[in-house]
Amino acid sequence: MKTATPRPLAVDVAGAAELLSVSAGLVRKLTLAGEIPHAKVGSRVVYPVDQLRDWLVSRTEAPGAIALRVLGGSPP
Repeated sequence: MKTATPRPLAVDVAGAAELLSVSAGLVRKLTLAGEIPHAKVGSRVVYPVDQLRDWLVSRTEAPGAIALRVLGGSPP
């Protein structure tokens, strides 16, 4: 019987970038600005996977929300 590989609790910059489908540079920028969940473990910065997922969901806008802000008007 094959055992499942455990899911990591946290990832490094490259892992966070891959999970979010953005560049490592953007992850670093968001980290320095304090905008993305991260933790310091020794001298390393890590990104908790579950908190990254929650962070992304909290930043997700409804379809058309950006257009409404740019063009004006009220939501349907």
